[in-house]
This record gives sequence, structure tokens and C-alpha cells, in this order.
Amino acid sequence: MRIKTAMKATAEASAIYPPPPIISHNNTRLLALPYSLPFKFILSAFLLAILLGSVPTQAQQNPTAAACGLPASGEIVKTVTYTLSADCELTDKLVVNAAASLTINGEGHTITHSSSRKTWIEARTSGGSTPTVTLNQVTLDREKVWGDLRPALSVDKLVANKVTFEGSNYGSWGILTAAEHSWALTNVLFRDNKGVTSAAAGVDVSGSATLTLNHAAFVNHNSPSGAVRIQGASATVTFSGCLTAVKNPRIFISGSFTNNSDNACDGLIGNGDRVGIGPAVSDPCGLPRRGQVLADAVYNLSANCQLTGGLYIEGLTEGVTVTINGNGGRIQGNPGSYIFIGGDNRLTINNLVLNNVRIENYGRLEVQRLASYESSQSLLHNYHIANFNKLLVKDVDVSAAQWNALILAQGSAGNSSGDGDVTIRDAIFDNIRSGSSVGTLYSNTGGASITLNGCVSFISNSPRNTHATYGGAIADNTGGSACPDSLLDEFPAPEGILPPPAREEKRESGSSDSYSPPAETSEDTHAAVAIPALSTCETLPDDIQVTGTTESTQCRRVSGMHIGDDELGSIATDAVDVWSWVVPDTKVCFEGDSGSLHFLDAANVPRSPASLQAFSENGMICGMIDRPGTVVISPGPAAPALASPATPQFWSQSLPRGCMAMTTHILNFRAAPNGDITDMLPAFVTLTAEERTDGWVRVDYHGAKGWVSASFVQLQDCE
Repeated sequence: MRIKTAMKATAEASAIYPPPPIISHNNTRLLALPYSLPFKFILSAFLLAILLGSVPTQAQQNPTAAACGLPASGEIVKTVTYTLSADCELTDKLVVNAAASLTINGEGHTITHSSSRKTWIEARTSGGSTPTVTLNQVTLDREKVWGDLRPALSVDKLVANKVTFEGSNYGSWGILTAAEHSWALTNVLFRDNKGVTSAAAGVDVSGSATLTLNHAAFVNHNSPSGAVRIQGASATVTFSGCLTAVKNPRIFISGSFTNNSDNACDGLIGNGDRVGIGPAVSDPCGLPRRGQVLADAVYNLSANCQLTGGLYIEGLTEGVTVTINGNGGRIQGNPGSYIFIGGDNRLTINNLVLNNVRIENYGRLEVQRLASYESSQSLLHNYHIANFNKLLVKDVDVSAAQWNALILAQGSAGNSSGDGDVTIRDAIFDNIRSGSSVGTLYSNTGGASITLNGCVSFISNSPRNTHATYGGAIADNTGGSACPDSLLDEFPAPEGILPPPAREEKRESGSSDSYSPPAETSEDTHAAVAIPALSTCETLPDDIQVTGTTESTQCRRVSGMHIGDDELGSIATDAVDVWSWVVPDTKVCFEGDSGSLHFLDAANVPRSPASLQAFSENGMICGMIDRPGTVVISPGPAAPALASPATPQFWSQSLPRGCMAMTTHILNFRAAPNGDITDMLPAFVTLTAEERTDGWVRVDYHGAKGWVSASFVQLQDCE
């Protein structure tokens, strides 16, 4: 009975759940999937996935910042600010989601990238939303990477303040590329971009991009399309505030733009970097000491000049033409002084002595009668066209200088004539020491050439007179003709134009510490330099006063960049040049009740600042000087009031070992400052200088120690 009942139940179950069809006796159990363990496992996993999918997932997060304060890569999905605590390196790009914004506060640090082929930050418009990238006080440095670089930023909306953009080395893309973008950049520096294609401008603007730059500097951009390239009528570029564009071998900017800038930038810009290049302002000698020449100019030297930095001949949108008429005068450079001629610009030099100044030419240089004596810098690095007619170079050692050659003609492989061409006619090269692998004249790389015409004399040069490598050419058309000795008479003398005799303080004895012999009447002598008949010190602004002057004392307010010392210039709040006939008890005052005074003696080469005792008088900070120079005021403590009518004590200075003083006139040799005369010193002798105080210099004359007037000596190597 039980068996029948079980059989009956089984039959009923089979009727409800018929078994699967049997294909073979071996797969019967495999095909019974509803009852298999694997099927049950898969079904359970499917149901679990459905249940988990119904639970809300955790929200996406921004990438975690590295130890420096910035992620090395990743996607920015929500608005965030990163503050750097150290320099950072990206390993890939940071991508900013359209609904987010990114702010990087650099705090003065630098961001680099491990790859040369990556965009650094990408923030593009999507779905009508435009992310904003803001950069503050940071440097983006691509200088260490070479090759086919991508633009550093692919950003539709960029705001930058106090940012330095370092360029690439021989890349195919510029620093920033803007198309359909909106960028507002304030206090920015773009520098050192070396591109090899037209797309490698420092900033490349196209489409309907809008770019505004307030306080911007572009330095050393060497790419075919210049520092800034603007393409298309819809692109808008506006400059305001200060604008500096220097040392850009090609033209600075191409395309249409609006320039509302009011001056060249001077001092700090970008991420705490220094430009220090303001407009070129003529010195009393007739030539600017440094700065940027933006327009056509003719400079006529009336005395010897000192270059304290770079003199940049560069127009913004078109070339400028500059002429320096030396009139037999001398331009003396400090270590590192140079004249830079940008692309499409032209410099003409006539009848000049040029010592220790390198000319870097990307434009056109024309020289008529130039002499150079006892220099340690190369005379010319030429990348375009330079022509010399009558050149004398004597006693020059450039073995330690860049490129180690006196004249370098540098071409580019595959380029045609006009790329690094130098032509020299009637020249004497005497005792030139160049680098071991080059020569006095060095033509390097295809397209460069040096051509010698007329007569050329090579005298005692080492290791060789001429050298050419990598396709550079030297053509000697002189036929071996050496120049006659009479050619030497056509060049200006090494001393250039001697300064006019300065008027010294009156002596009770009626003696003078300077004697000037009567001027010769031969044509070879230089006429005395005319001194302005009226003093300009009375025309200074009310917040500067210079009193106790003569009718011929001259004054001029100057900016920090023109004082001749970069470190002091960076902290200077005001300065005044005082020159020509300056006598003791000349008082220089600046408006205010506090500050430190400094004095840079015009006779020192290079100028070295010394402290000047300050005192307070009638709401002004004052100091006393007794010779030509520059008086500078910088932030400092409150100055004491003048206790008595007596003249305040002058500063004193011990001079370093190796400091020399050359007499410019026949001088009295005194036992003490303003003391008894013990001897007479000849003019143009060089003596060891030991100490300086109160308008006097103590020197060693053949073992005898004595004092001479500081107004009639030129100090050398006295830093």
C-alpha cells in the first residue's frame, strides 16, 4: 500500500514537472539545470548583485594630495584648493571635471612634470559648464624636459596671479595655447622658451580666445613665431600695467593686439622673480647704463660710459634702428655686460672703444672704427648679419668666456646665407687668447660664415687664428695682406675721452691737488667736454633736495634699476644722481623721517655701495657727500636730528686687497687727508689703494703711504 501510494505521488509529480528530454543516457543529470548546484550558485550571485545595485554607492573623491600638497595626477571631480608646502612633480595630467574648479596656491614653490609629452592641467568646457583653473604664486617649470612637448595647460578659463611660466627646450609647442579660451593673467613672467616650430611661441592665441595681461614680462623666447603669436581677427589680446619683452631673438609679437601698458617692468614679477630691465634712460655720458631701447635712437658720447647690465635693442612689433657715435669715447662693461640686438633691429657703432662688453646679435650690426683692449668677454656672438670696417682688438683673453672665441658666427644646419654671416675689413687681432677647441674667429654650423676683406693682421694669438666646424665657413679674401702700422692711428685711444678737470675745494695755501697741462692743438687730442652752465639740482621734485652745489652741479632722480647695483636697487625707495662739479658739504635730502642712506661713488668701476650717515632735518632724511655719485635711500630706522651745525661725519671704507687707483691728473701727494703736501704724483699711473675716507684715498707710491683726492682717481677692482 505504501509502495503504491509513493508511486502514485511520483507519477503526479512527473505530470506537473516533466523531466527534460533525454539526448543521451550520459547527460541526463547535466541537463537537469533547475536542480543543479552550479545553477543555484549562479542564481544566488545574480540576486545578490541586484540587491547590492540597489544600495547607493560612495560619492567620487578628488585624488589624494602628495606630500608636497598637490596630487601627482588624477581627475578633479569637485571644486578644490591645493596649497603647496614644497616643490611638486606631476607624473600625468590633472583633469578638471566640467562641474569643478581647481585652485593651486603655490606659496612660492615650483611644479615640474616627469614627462615631456603630457599636458599638465586639462580643464575643458563640457555640457555648457566651464571649469576655472586659478594659479597663485607658483612656477610651472618645463625647462628640464626636451623634445616634442605638449602645451602645459589646456584650460578654457584660466586666472593667474604671480606666476612664472618656464619654457621648454626645443619643443614643438609653446607654454600656453589658447583657442576659444578666456584667460586673465596678472603679474606673470614667461621666459626661456626655445621652440622649433611656428606653434612653439611662448603664448599662442587663436580662434576667439580672449587674453588679458596686466603686468607681464617675456624674456628669452627663441622660436620662429616669436614670444607671442596672435592668429585670426577674432582673437583678442590686451596688455596693461607694465610690459617687458627682452632678449627675444625673433620679433616679440605677431598679430593684432591692444597695448595699454604704461612702462617697462622693473623689479620682482611672476613668482618672486626679478626682471630688472626698465626703459633705457641716457646717462650723463650720453648712453644708457642698461635697459630696453624700444624706439629709434641716436646716442652721442660726451664722456666715457659704464654699462652695468644688458642694453636691449628690441622693438615690440617692429625693428628699431639705434646709432652709437662714440666720438673716441669708451664704453666699459662689468662682468656680464652685453648689448643685445633682437631680430629685425639694427645697431650702428662709430669710432668707439668697447671693453668687456659682448654684443649678441640676432638683427643687423654695422661697425665703423671699433677698438677693444684688455677684455675678458667675447666681442661678438652673431646669429644674423654683422659688418666691421676697421677693427682693432688687443690683449684680450676669452679662454674662460662662453664659446671661448673672440668672434663667433653661429648658424643653423641647413639654413642659407644671412644666418650668422660676419664680414671684416681692415682688422688687427693682437695677443688674443681663445679656447683650445676654437680660435680667435670661429664659424660654427651650416649657414654661418666669416669673410675677411682688405687687410687683416693676426699677431701672437693662441691657439689659432681661425676655426670652422659643422659646415661653418671662413673665406679669406685678403691675399695674405697684413695691415700697415699706420692703421693703428685711426683707432681711438684706450683711455677714451678723459673726464674734464673737476673743481676741488679751495685751499688756504692756494695749492691745488690737480694740475691739468694746457690742451694740445694737434688733431689727435680730444676736446674738453662741455659742462652745463646751469645746475639742474634746483629742478628736482619737492621731495628731493640737493643743496650746497655749484652752478655746474647736475642732478637727476633715478629708479632702483639705474643705480648700478642690483641688490641695493631691489630695496631702494628713491635715488638721485649727482655729477659734474661736486664740492664738499653737498647735502642730499629725501622727504621722510626714517630710512638708511647709501652712496655709490661714480669713480668706482663697478660701483660698490657704502653706508652714508643719515640725519633728520626739517622733515627730511639727509646725508653729506663730497664727490659725484648716486645717493640711495632704503627702508631703515628713524634718523637722529642734526645735533650741531657741524658737518656730519662721512663714511669711511677699507679697500680690499687688489684695489687699484689710477690718477687722472697730476696730483698732490699728502701726508694726511687735506694735510701737508709731501710729493707730486704723475698723471695716469696706477697705484695700490688701501683706504678711503672723507673724499680722500690712501695709496702706496713706491712704498710711501699717502693721500690723494678721490675726485681725481679712478678705482679698479675695489668690490
